[in-house]
Amino acid sequence: YINDNLIKKIHKKKIILYTQPLSEDEIISEQEKIELYSKIILQYPKEKLILKRHPREITNYKNIFKDIFIIEENFPSEILELLEIRFEKVVTVFSTAVLNIKSEGIDFYGTEVHPKLLKRFGSMDHIIKRNAFL
Repeated sequence: YINDNLIKKIHKKKIILYTQPLSEDEIISEQEKIELYSKIILQYPKEKLILKRHPREITNYKNIFKDIFIIEENFPSEILELLEIRFEKVVTVFSTAVLNIKSEGIDFYGTEVHPKLLKRFGSMDHIIKRNAFL
């Protein structure tokens, strides 16, 4: 559920990170997923960053990343477009949700960030060329 208070908070941020259910789908461990997102988060100013959790995830990011605004509400990313919310940057490992969000740029880390992801999915160059590196 998305309400006016949440919309106001989102409008104040400039960067959104889309997470994926990598541990829930048993591709990598919960700890590996947290380490991966920790490395990604270090690349951005925390005061500008929002983390949008994937609806199937059970990871409690609020307890892990206390300095970052976490969207825990489940709603399709396309809602942000309908609300005319724009970001300077959208960030992901390899979620296609970033392709539906208007922004000045996409940081697409790709499956190459972890050997288990690369082995399971192969390169994601067919979606978008990897353009962000850890």
